[in-house]
Amino acid sequence: MTSTAPAISGLPFANGTARLVVVNPLGVALEHYTSALCGHLQDAGAETELISVPEPSQSGKGRLRWLIAYSGALRSAGRLARRSPGPARVLLTWPVLGFLDFLTVKITCGN
Repeated sequence: MTSTAPAISGLPFANGTARLVVVNPLGVALEHYTSALCGHLQDAGAETELISVPEPSQSGKGRLRWLIAYSGALRSAGRLARRSPGPARVLLTWPVLGFLDFLTVKITCGN
């Protein structure tokens, strides 16, 4: 049987079966963008969950505390995706650490 439902990276969107855990490491600066992104994904039939971390300039905390919170958000996103009953993926809105994000996401979130 062939599905005609739209898909993102192999995730079927028929009847909201796809789940995307969206991680926003710049919670204040990208709030509008992330809200719009989640809205569009939901309109396409995906179930989304958002995890945001306010950036140091907005939270008043230092970079090290932000980095710890960001790592914790990625770990939480990975757990949510792995525990999802259906197909799930983690979507990072902005790779703030550059190529290190690729490694960090792979370690904390898996595939």
